[in-house]
Amino acid sequence: MIHHPVVSQDEWLAARMPLLSKEKEFTRLRDELSRQRRALPWVRVEKPYVFDGPDGKLTLAELFGGRSQLIVYHFMFGPGWDEGCKSCSFLADHFEGSVVHLAHRDVTLIAVSRAPSQQIEAFKKRMGWRFTWVSSNGNDFNFDYHVSFTRDEMAKGAVYYNYHMGEFPSDEAPGLSVFSRDENGDIFHTYSSYARGLDVLVGAYNYLDLVPKGRDEDGLAFTMAWVRHHDRYDDHYAVDATEPYVPPKASEAVIRGLIEQRAQAVRAKDVDAVMSHYAPDLVSFDLAPPLELRGPAANRRSWADWFPTFRGPVGYEIRELSVTTGDDVAFCHSLNRISGARTDDTSTDVWVRATVCYRRIDGKWLITHEHTSVPFYMEPPFKAAIDLEP
Repeated sequence: MIHHPVVSQDEWLAARMPLLSKEKEFTRLRDELSRQRRALPWVRVEKPYVFDGPDGKLTLAELFGGRSQLIVYHFMFGPGWDEGCKSCSFLADHFEGSVVHLAHRDVTLIAVSRAPSQQIEAFKKRMGWRFTWVSSNGNDFNFDYHVSFTRDEMAKGAVYYNYHMGEFPSDEAPGLSVFSRDENGDIFHTYSSYARGLDVLVGAYNYLDLVPKGRDEDGLAFTMAWVRHHDRYDDHYAVDATEPYVPPKASEAVIRGLIEQRAQAVRAKDVDAVMSHYAPDLVSFDLAPPLELRGPAANRRSWADWFPTFRGPVGYEIRELSVTTGDDVAFCHSLNRISGARTDDTSTDVWVRATVCYRRIDGKWLITHEHTSVPFYMEPPFKAAIDLEP
């Protein structure tokens, strides 16, 4: 902190008054800037975006909640991430008290992320937030508003963010977009802001700007290196000024959640839900011939042929699941029990060995390889050992 002279009240007032004039000038400039922002031309939104919420699908029009103005905060929380971005969480801590006031000024404030809705809800519960937060995992919304980047874009070393090409350390970025809906139901994009343009939303920063030390970020590896999720501060809190920004990684819990989602789809015999977990370059080694299945089309046929052979739901139990995760790959192995009544009046009850390999593609964890097998007895006639149990 810089050394400050200690003066009399009159001397302090003499220094304060010129600053007050500048503050008033800044306020007038900010008012004029806000007027020019509101005067910008609009762009009609043509795409029929559909989002996932905790209670089902929602269109962009439905996100307005019956109001004519919508503010969307683009929260950095990608598919497969263990938790939401710390800096975005810092900003979102300011939402709760504003939502009710904005609603009475014809404004709905929500957050949108590409993480699946179940992950969003779990993180929301942990953080104690109640504001509306939906998933754009099934649409192009984040990409269209330049807050998510594909693997190819990241590989080129420069992405389009904050209205220019440049480097960015993550495949998700923060931002804010504003939309308006007219009496005919037409929706228009009126404004978007990114990076330091979001500072105005952070009330804590406004307080810090008033105190002697200010934001105190000059010596940090990146500006928000000091920020933690609000449930992660403790008496031993300390800031490592040299710690660089590290994009969030997938946790074992995320991959286990995906394994369970896929298991639920198998139990329900939902081919589309099962296929949503597969990558375009999938290679599968299954129990039934042929030796390998390449690509989603061949795999879809296999599931579509197999599911109707069961009278009801498929029993699908997973035991001894082991998961290992990395930055962009994860692999799992388990013992799975397949059971159920068949349409030919027989029944199935067999334990199989399963290996599943995931790769993170454009921020989404997808299965690139799976191998399901049973041992066989080595003596002739080399029968499958389907009588084995864990």
